[in-house]
Amino acid sequence: MKPPARPFSTAPSQASGSARRFAQDQLSQAAERGETARIRQLLSQGANPNGLDWCGQTALGWAAHANHVGAMEVLIAAGADADGPDQDGVPPLVRAAYSGASEAVQYLLENWSPGAASRATALDIATEQWQLYGSDIGGTAAVLEASQWSG
Repeated sequence: MKPPARPFSTAPSQASGSARRFAQDQLSQAAERGETARIRQLLSQGANPNGLDWCGQTALGWAAHANHVGAMEVLIAAGADADGPDQDGVPPLVRAAYSGASEAVQYLLENWSPGAASRATALDIATEQWQLYGSDIGGTAAVLEASQWSG
């Protein structure tokens, strides 16, 4: 019989450093997999929607990279910064563009209006991917190009 899950803390400020890191790692994994129920559970147990995991990424960045819009919605509703960068300064829109996650790109552009610098960088990355691989991965460049004229 599996023991019941214990919360990481009752509030983020009460969690120890290792417990906070574990919570962030678990949140990032759930976001990358699109596990919305697990994301809600971890957030209710004190995981920070804007925290960084072991490799310096945000959960929202992972969800955007993996094209999991449902996970993105849960994280943003919990307070994740839709244009918040990871430790390398890369925002979710750019992560999504790099991986060809066109649904995530479209969601961010339509609902959260990322800054002009993020849009330009994402379009540059999508265009570079197109040139490298000979195709518009996931239609990302087309989505970004269209947003230049509407936003």
